[in-house]
Amino acid sequence: MNVTKKLVQNVIIACAIVTVVVAVMYFCAQYILYQATPTEYIQQGSYKRAILHYTLKILKDPDNATLYYNRGLVYMMYKDYDNAINDYEKALKLHKHVSYYQNKALAHFYLGQYDKSIEENTNGLKLYPQSGMLYYNRGRAYYMKGEILNALEDFKKAYTLGIEQARGYIENIEKIKNKSNK
Repeated sequence: MNVTKKLVQNVIIACAIVTVVVAVMYFCAQYILYQATPTEYIQQGSYKRAILHYTLKILKDPDNATLYYNRGLVYMMYKDYDNAINDYEKALKLHKHVSYYQNKALAHFYLGQYDKSIEENTNGLKLYPQSGMLYYNRGRAYYMKGEILNALEDFKKAYTLGIEQARGYIENIEKIKNKSNK
């Protein structure tokens, strides 16, 4: 009988400890959520806190594509491109948006995964054919792969869609073409 009584006491103590730990974690989470906004954390250079902030919000609202996208942006600033890609994939499963494609492709680009970057930009262009940034970013990936003619075509399209910085690539490629034709 003493063993049973002791076991029950230990279980009660363990439950009390777990309850206290959960309460402390809850209040810490609330403190993080309301101490500052993710933007303030980013301005302070506290990317991990901004990521934690979005993670806590995602736990409360796991079907919110914008939260995954925003956390992906912070991962990009933190140069954690793999986690950024994972968040953009989750965001795209919940909602198709041109920015989600652009940033997922850009993360692949920064990782040197030019084929995947081209693929993501192409996927985005199927839904958003008037996105100059998708053409521009795909052009940059082609350029890095040495596929100059594909790059030139995309840069020209991006430029006609208002992406001014594409002009520098166009001029550079035209110079290369002119030198090789001499």
